[in-house]
Amino acid sequence: MLILWLTVQTPYAAATPSDVYAPPPVRPFEPSEAFALSAPMSGPRLEPLTEPETLDRFRLGYRTGPEPLDAAYNQAVAAAEAQADAMAGPLDGSWLVMQDGRALGRLVLSDWTSGALDGAFGDGVAPATPLSGRREGGRAELALPGGALTLRHVRDGWTGRWKGETVTLKREP
Repeated sequence: MLILWLTVQTPYAAATPSDVYAPPPVRPFEPSEAFALSAPMSGPRLEPLTEPETLDRFRLGYRTGPEPLDAAYNQAVAAAEAQADAMAGPLDGSWLVMQDGRALGRLVLSDWTSGALDGAFGDGVAPATPLSGRREGGRAELALPGGALTLRHVRDGWTGRWKGETVTLKREP
């Protein structure tokens, strides 16, 4: 009797035939059944395991280095990063707006090779505000809260005027 009562209390015993698994609407990449046969491999093709295999029967040893498919993926990521870097201008990235050794705010800029600038400025107190501007060679102008920030390229970075004061941009790590 106790066994029957315990069986009724388990979740699988309480499930009805209508409680069938349904996959979530968005699923991660799932390779097809033929993926392993079509993917490039560095060593001999392995047959699918149909039963457990013990370590003493492990014939091929441990793999060293990435598979060609992994190497191709890493190479594509590196090429995309290099292409994005090639399309970026000198102001692209994250900057601290500095005055007399103290930070007045943070700029995050996208500097396109066309000279268009867009991004955001935040002072750490108010919410960040979007901004836009233009860069032509070693000169740039951005519309920031409190007035325009005019910049010129100097040997070790960018310096300019904002709210009538001299400021410098320091690249954020």
